[in-house]
Amino acid sequence: LSDTLVSDIDNKLIASILDPIGLSASSEITKFWTPAQRNELIVPLECYFLFNRLFWVGIGILIFMIGYKLFSFSAQPISIGKKKLIEKKYDIILHRLQLPKTHPAFNFSNSLNQFWSIVRFEAKLIFRSPMFIIIVLLGIFNVFTNIAGDTSMYGISTYPVTVKIIKAAAQTFSLFFIIIITFYTGELVWRERNHKINQIADALPIKNYTLMLSKFLAMLMVMIVLNLMIILTCIGIQVTSGYTNFELGISFKYLFLEGLPGYVFLIMFAFFIHALVNNKFLGHAIVILSYIINIAMVTNGFEHLLYLLGETPSFTLSDMNGFGHFMKAVHWYQLYWILIGLMLMLIAGQLWVRGTDFNLKSRLIIAKNRFTTQSKMVLTILLLLSLACGSFIYYNTTTLNSYLP
Repeated sequence: LSDTLVSDIDNKLIASILDPIGLSASSEITKFWTPAQRNELIVPLECYFLFNRLFWVGIGILIFMIGYKLFSFSAQPISIGKKKLIEKKYDIILHRLQLPKTHPAFNFSNSLNQFWSIVRFEAKLIFRSPMFIIIVLLGIFNVFTNIAGDTSMYGISTYPVTVKIIKAAAQTFSLFFIIIITFYTGELVWRERNHKINQIADALPIKNYTLMLSKFLAMLMVMIVLNLMIILTCIGIQVTSGYTNFELGISFKYLFLEGLPGYVFLIMFAFFIHALVNNKFLGHAIVILSYIINIAMVTNGFEHLLYLLGETPSFTLSDMNGFGHFMKAVHWYQLYWILIGLMLMLIAGQLWVRGTDFNLKSRLIIAKNRFTTQSKMVLTILLLLSLACGSFIYYNTTTLNSYLP
């Protein structure tokens, strides 16, 4: 708002006062300074800058006084007016407590009901989270502003065709996907421990994989909803531009078949990290560090996609050729990473924390006892399949051909 006002010479005082940080005011004072003065002198507390500081200090004091006036240590909600406390008299009636007879059932049907109950519960908590809503709205706003204003190519106006805007929208929203995956995967794993009910939850007759996979599916549902919102945002951009050839098939294929598997692997990887380190903030740090390592490896010339977490080959999407011949290579890499992700999820299930044994040594002993013959067989099959898939990719990209990143 201050940047808009400062463009008008008649509004410079108002713009300088309305900026709570004071950048507009300091810019007005120093706009004619030389580079040497900018490096050596301090912005003087005068004119626009003085008025700005006095105004916002006054606003701060006013807000503090209002908060001090309304603050109360009681459990009653804050109210401006005075309310009279109404005393109610209750008649105490004693009844003999009749407990219902229970019939425990530990069959597949009961596990499935538990699974879907946890999925619905966890998904609702994420969708109703204020932070999630803010991140999504920022992402949609970023997509809309970046794409709606970019309707030209080489100086020539173009139609907002689906093949152009769906890729731009997915790339623009990718950072918000990563933020949501990094933060909310940790929240899902640590939900019970954050609310100090982990020992109650751990005592319930729910299998480790039922608990973990239900949280994983809840996170997957979040990714699906976000992709649907990207499609709706792109449709909104097209409609506002008067373009109605939406080509939903291309949008769904691009987002769900080409983009979603990469995010699925990142979710699996984040679950594994949080189950392994058993520290929420350290888990967040390791997941973020893995993204940074990916970028650093590419920067330093290590560009083969077989060791860049979750990465797949780039491809060209065009109106003339669609997805072309690129998808075969993309799908092989997707299969490779999903197989590795399934192995990580299997190991995470063995390391899943139940009870009060939090140190790694005790958890490894428990995981060893949990590792049944069936689990070992599944892990071996996944390992062999991932090695076979990786060998096939390496043979085609390095032996038969010269690898080009």
